[in-house]
Amino acid sequence: MAGSRGLVELSAIGVDLGTGIRATRALDDVSLDIVPGEFVALLGPSGCGKTTLLNVIAGFIKPGSGSVRIDRKLVTGPSARCPVVFQHHSLFPWMTAAGNVAFGPEMLGLPDPAAIAREYLGLVGLAGQGTKYPGQLSGGQRQRVGLARALSIRPDVLLLDEPFGALDAMTRELMQELLLTLWERDRHTTVFVTHDLEEAIFLADRVAVMAGQPGRIRAWIEVRLPRPRTPDQRHGAVFQNILAEVSGLVREESLRVFQEV
Repeated sequence: MAGSRGLVELSAIGVDLGTGIRATRALDDVSLDIVPGEFVALLGPSGCGKTTLLNVIAGFIKPGSGSVRIDRKLVTGPSARCPVVFQHHSLFPWMTAAGNVAFGPEMLGLPDPAAIAREYLGLVGLAGQGTKYPGQLSGGQRQRVGLARALSIRPDVLLLDEPFGALDAMTRELMQELLLTLWERDRHTTVFVTHDLEEAIFLADRVAVMAGQPGRIRAWIEVRLPRPRTPDQRHGAVFQNILAEVSGLVREESLRVFQEV
């Protein structure tokens, strides 16, 4: 990507959830820079602030301190240019698969939304399924429609919050491979929240290992695996060495949180 399109900059982010004596410090002094076209995974134990941080980037949560900029513009609320794919699909049940995918392009005034919907349904392996409603699709198919909908607007930044967490193990791996195939096509800046160590390593250029209570970034891990990624890499020495390093960090943090409960 040329220029700053897809550049994400967070500076000294602080977030308190709740008010008064019930307030909890969810994020404390979190700063990060994500370059255009980079794939970053946010990883850590439950309660470390991964999803809160993603919601700050998306503009769903306004930080109490610090700033968020995308393409050097201050984030003050949600933007259609930064769609979010959630663990549980957010498709409109009264719309067909094609209607759901075409919705974003229609709202943005893009030419021929129906053709865009057909293109992206084809890219996620659902050509010919456009007339079906979400209730007629499997969980994996619904997530593919959600992914097609997010990508159909050609986003500046793609945000994903444990999108494959509810899927069975094999479907999950296939969805990971599909996501990378689509990412290689356009190289959208991508931020992916997960608690799955292998998923984070397989997908990302960098992994941010988060610590919790309050949430902060404990370490950055560079994933020095060649692209395009292949399933066989999961069994190689480089992958396993990175996995051991990440696992050690996450285990230490999980144990700390467990002992404080």
